[in-house]
Amino acid sequence: MNEIQRKYHNMFTDLAPPQNLDPVVIVLIGIPLSGKDTWIRQYAPNNFEVISRDNFIIQNGSGSYRLDYNKHSSKMVDKLFFNALNQASQSLKNVIVNATHLTKARRRKVLLRFSNHYKITLVFPVLDIVEFISRNEQRKKSEGKYIPTSVYHQMVSLYEPVSDEENFDRVHFLGV
Repeated sequence: MNEIQRKYHNMFTDLAPPQNLDPVVIVLIGIPLSGKDTWIRQYAPNNFEVISRDNFIIQNGSGSYRLDYNKHSSKMVDKLFFNALNQASQSLKNVIVNATHLTKARRRKVLLRFSNHYKITLVFPVLDIVEFISRNEQRKKSEGKYIPTSVYHQMVSLYEPVSDEENFDRVHFLGV
């Protein structure tokens, strides 16, 4: 287990909510390539449903993320995403919500749906531009997904740190 995996593993044991507080919602916060999908693949508990905004782009497309991202309207993807959140919250499932969630307003739109859930957020580090470019090149080779650096700069400028008034029960900041 490398150092990053050890940190994630140790962090997850710290995440467990107090006994008998099901259901739980975990809201991931981070710019693209910050590690959200990797965390899900390696550490998401089996009893959690993962709702990912990107999955709605992929499920309703041709298989090329870049082409599909440009083809689908954000409104249509948001509608599918928020419908899935509504269904999960009403059924009182344990949920991981995978999207960037960079602004307080966006996080509020998610949290309003989960009033009966214990609310945890995992805040992934903002990558420096060199690390972003490196991860972006790796992803382009392995998955065919590529994010222009202009999008990186835009997302970094939009990011609003989590604050107490957002009413998360637990906030966990992940290190690189």
